[in-house]
Amino acid sequence: MIMYDLPNTVFMRTKLDEAYLRHYGSGKGAAARLFDRVLFFLLVFILVFLIARLITKSVFASAAVGVLADGVYLLASDIVFRLTFARSVEKFRKETAKKVLIRKLLLAPRDEIAKEARTSLHPEDGCELIVFQKVSPVSEDDVYSVLRGKAGLKSVILVSVSGFSDEAGQLARRVQHPSAELINAAEIAGLAAAYKPKEEEIDEEIIASYEKKPARPALSNDFKPGHAVKYLAAGAVTYAFSFISGAGLFLRSIASIVITAAVLSIGLKIYRKHRPEADHS
Repeated sequence: MIMYDLPNTVFMRTKLDEAYLRHYGSGKGAAARLFDRVLFFLLVFILVFLIARLITKSVFASAAVGVLADGVYLLASDIVFRLTFARSVEKFRKETAKKVLIRKLLLAPRDEIAKEARTSLHPEDGCELIVFQKVSPVSEDDVYSVLRGKAGLKSVILVSVSGFSDEAGQLARRVQHPSAELINAAEIAGLAAAYKPKEEEIDEEIIASYEKKPARPALSNDFKPGHAVKYLAAGAVTYAFSFISGAGLFLRSIASIVITAAVLSIGLKIYRKHRPEADHS
């Protein structure tokens, strides 16, 4: 597994770093990630503070325990991040490398692909090798069109740049005269080596893919309509606890913030319902 050394300072991060982070965070930008972190930080503090307040009856001791819990949360989240982020980057780069390889194979001369495939696969006499170069996977109809009228052949090898549909695979397993073998071009060692993407090409593809689509803003994630019920429930519980806690004013202030988030979620739902064209502009 590769280890990726992500700069701690936001201003030192490159476009590639930000692309990795947005992929790791399911498309969220820096603002949304910061909002999530602060929100969860506050929720951990409030929850631990309320539990400690019921046990110790001391506001100072409860606040100290809440701060300690936040420290543990920050340490644990950092450890989890370091363990999972490197794996995410490695997987992301492999997926991107495969995407670039397929594009290069789609653009390569068909004769070169067929020649390299024959060299690597060594088809026997009475076997025909056919190359498919198209963006969509080879379909069941494509397999039928190849096998039709070829009963005199012993076997047919179908090499596809973009893979095969499930139906095509099932058909290939059923037919016997001729038999059909389906092979992904990217899995042929000679082709994979000849058209292997360079590290710079992978970097450029990752950056370009995330520059084309904007980061999901905080409002689209943290205030989306589905969160309204959660915010209302959290606000109601916090407000109820404020009457049995010595920090009533503080807890009611927090409850007000959470309930405001619920109102924003509901407002966003209403806005999107009456302004659907804005989402596509």
